[in-house]
Amino acid sequence: MTQEAVRAIALALPDAHEHQHRGRPDLDLLVSTDPDTYRDVWGGTWVAVDLGRVTKTDLRRLLVTAWRLAAPKRLRAEHPTR
Repeated sequence: MTQEAVRAIALALPDAHEHQHRGRPDLDLLVSTDPDTYRDVWGGTWVAVDLGRVTKTDLRRLLVTAWRLAAPKRLRAEHPTR
């Protein structure tokens, strides 16, 4: 899994867009699982992901879940299977 692949999955979600924060892209991913794969960044505000430890399927599922948590209700209703 590469950063470009993650970016493509995340930006394919409806109305998703990328922003820069201190020169690094933010994609709003919230996860609280495997500490060997995921770690808190900025006191739990962001999560770092070891891309070598996740499958594309698992990462897509996590990105979709994060999107559903952040997306406006209207978009969630328009894209229920995302």
